[in-house]
Amino acid sequence: MNTLLKTLVALAIWVVGASGVANAASVLVVSSEPAMVDRLTRSVQPLLEPIPNKITFDRQEKSLKTDEGTKVDIASLTTQTFNADLKAVKALELEYEPDFLLIGWVQREERLEYASYGLELLEMVIQVRLVDMKTGKTVFNKQLSHGTDFASKESDDSLRDDVLTNALGKFNDEALASAYESFVSDAQGIQNRLRISVMDLNQEIYFALRSTILTAVSRAGIEGEARISYSNDFNEATVRIVTAKKVTDYYRELYASLSAVQSIDGFELERQGISINLLLKPQSPRIISVRTLSPADYGSVGRSMVSFISGAEGVSNVTQAYSEVDQTLTVSFLLTGTSIYSVDGAIWAGVSGDDRFKDLAMGKLDEKEIEYFFSGRENAPLSDIFVTLKNVAPSDYKELATLFADLLGKTKGVRNLRYRYDFENETVVYRLNFEGANLQVLDDAILRRLLTEEKFAFVSKGAETIGNLSYVFNQSAEEVEARVAKAKEDKGAANSEAGSDLSVLDDSVVFIENVDEDGTVSTGTGFFVSESGYVLTNAHVVDKPYVLVTTFNGYQYRAEKIKSDPELDLALLRVVTNVDRFTPAKVGNSDSVRRGQPVTVIGNPGWGAGEVFDHSVLKGIVSGINRSSGALQLSITTYGGVSGAPVFSDAGEVIGVMVAVPMGLANTVVLAGNQAAEVTQVQQMNEFGLAIPINFARSLIAIAR
Repeated sequence: MNTLLKTLVALAIWVVGASGVANAASVLVVSSEPAMVDRLTRSVQPLLEPIPNKITFDRQEKSLKTDEGTKVDIASLTTQTFNADLKAVKALELEYEPDFLLIGWVQREERLEYASYGLELLEMVIQVRLVDMKTGKTVFNKQLSHGTDFASKESDDSLRDDVLTNALGKFNDEALASAYESFVSDAQGIQNRLRISVMDLNQEIYFALRSTILTAVSRAGIEGEARISYSNDFNEATVRIVTAKKVTDYYRELYASLSAVQSIDGFELERQGISINLLLKPQSPRIISVRTLSPADYGSVGRSMVSFISGAEGVSNVTQAYSEVDQTLTVSFLLTGTSIYSVDGAIWAGVSGDDRFKDLAMGKLDEKEIEYFFSGRENAPLSDIFVTLKNVAPSDYKELATLFADLLGKTKGVRNLRYRYDFENETVVYRLNFEGANLQVLDDAILRRLLTEEKFAFVSKGAETIGNLSYVFNQSAEEVEARVAKAKEDKGAANSEAGSDLSVLDDSVVFIENVDEDGTVSTGTGFFVSESGYVLTNAHVVDKPYVLVTTFNGYQYRAEKIKSDPELDLALLRVVTNVDRFTPAKVGNSDSVRRGQPVTVIGNPGWGAGEVFDHSVLKGIVSGINRSSGALQLSITTYGGVSGAPVFSDAGEVIGVMVAVPMGLANTVVLAGNQAAEVTQVQQMNEFGLAIPINFARSLIAIAR
């Protein structure tokens, strides 16, 4: 019985082994050097099945001779880029029918001699290339070099053989195996087991960023859970994952996922077959500045601000400096495991209900710095107020800045006036002290004086923050109308047929104006994703420097770009305000979308210099899913200006973000009486629209929460 069992086991092993060999892809190994054929055959055997052959190399003719006597020019196989259509390649393919071709050759060989001293040296560069014969794609391509020092002259063959042997000794079998496995994984789309090494990572940073790294790795698309371990000996974390994606696709997704992490300053990503190396760049300090903070307020308010910042999650190495001249508190700190926006949230949570901070306002904000303005107690003698006059061309700067400064100087209660010109933003920035009751009094006094100066007849109010006043210089009434969106009075006129309150949906949708440095204005749509004023839209809608956001009730705000993802065509903005709260849209789940379900789009259609039909309601159904790049197809025509608009489900939840569909536009000359005019006409328009699934925006929306 034991004998029979052993026989069956042995037979089973033989069958499995034979099956594995039979199913292995075949490879033809060729080279001008016999030593290279032997070495490469040993390297490739665990992966591929070498085809037995008696190919020889004729050094005089520099050609290979096949088993059937066909001569193959070796030079045609060793060109810089492999060409599967060459006669030599076709000859090998016809005779041996290999799945892969592994070629090795001497790419460069240089010998130097000092005959009078009897010395010589030899330098050699060899090249190895693995090619898929079916597609002609290069799977692996590597150069290896070796050279000698000057030494006593030996026989030519002896020295050459030694150098070739040493060069081949540098060949990495694992690199070839990794490249082959990666190629097969990409081609077959099977489940891939990948190892991600996070290098040069000390233990403290590892524990701070552990969850961040796991989130980024998982968000790129994995099966099951990621497993992470840390080595104190090597200061390296290793993450092991399984993904159903192609290795190249996962690598791109991981890069995008890491780019969206605000708590990582920068990184380098390198792929080697099925291994990915991640190097996190050293942290740079984050900066929070509190401006217009008088010395009298610094003692108590400054300490409180530093306390709020120090107590925020992930904050360490806090330092502070205060300048009485600039009346500015600057706090510098390191941040790990979270973004600077969470520190902003901790500050607002800390100042909530504290009357000392009732006039605190946010200024500029980006991934590394936040600016606040503190106007301080009423009548605080040393608190600065900022007044800006925007849209002032450099050619008009001297005249307008002087006129406006004279106007401010004559205003009752204004003291210590000084100003500068911001060429980049074409804005005159004034700093002053005001002894009046409040900013509303100052604003009213400035507006009254503007009416007396003909040059400022068309100056309009700009977006404001507490502690600051803003005005926009315009040349004409038409320019004023072009900058300020008209407020509509039809709020709540109708309810959505899908069953959600249209007035609530309207409040979450905004009109976006994107202004270039030359004054060119483009328009689009966006929607609030948080009460604090975060807005989601298309990246191409806000690709110019200056962004203005107008709400349904007609209030206009300056907005800062927080994060932009051109690949997904999505961007996150935040309006510059701290007192106002907004109605965020409810975010749904685009994975549950089905064909035929009704949808509602609220956007601002229009194009060119024509009229914008803001807050237009467009209705239709989901006519297709998983279109190009995963987009949703809607039975709603896409117009210019609708880009970035939310797509609402019948439950009033956002399931997608509209993107532009190209239209055929043409300029046509028309006659009106004896007058000729050029107008833009739509000649062709697609009868459908495309939308980015809202789940694609999860990483951006997470910043706003």
